[in-house]
Amino acid sequence: MSIFALCLPLGSATAAVTDNMFRTSNTSWYCHGASLSDPYYCQTDNAELSVYLQSSVNAGTKASVRAALTGSYDATHLNTGEVSSPVTSGSGETDVIYQQDSTGLPSSTLGRTWCNDATDIERCDQHYIRFREGTGIDRMAACHETGHAVGLTHGAQAFPALGQTDPRLACMVAAHDHDNKYLGDNNSDNINATY
Repeated sequence: MSIFALCLPLGSATAAVTDNMFRTSNTSWYCHGASLSDPYYCQTDNAELSVYLQSSVNAGTKASVRAALTGSYDATHLNTGEVSSPVTSGSGETDVIYQQDSTGLPSSTLGRTWCNDATDIERCDQHYIRFREGTGIDRMAACHETGHAVGLTHGAQAFPALGQTDPRLACMVAAHDHDNKYLGDNNSDNINATY
């Protein structure tokens, strides 16, 4: 009798438990140019993820966004980079623009992500992320909203669907959970399979 062992190198990804990368059979929208009052997100348009933090973003929130980018997103196939000034029209738009302002946000909402310029029914050339002004935006919230800007959904929109607080969704759980401040294997696997 022979015994075979499967050895995986350190750091290898596991198979995703669910597909929570937009567009799944459980998402009810197509990518389109939306607004804060019509907050639809989609996949970003390529693996080069340029980001800009507006002057309205406070120092603590900037630190949380940078920690999420370097601590989670840089470990995927995405190549993140912060730009000193945004491109907001034409080709090569800045992929994600972060702002901090309470205007237009429901009172119970810490942040919201929406596509500003759809390139097709799945991809967006530019997303905006607005965080609530005067609140401490931590790494979990930064990881979560950035996840939407690259196409990650909540559990109800995943296929197969998961509960909104399923821990395998890591920072993409629908409730704010300070312990889930990283992408986790499932989200990383879906990003790597897409980009």
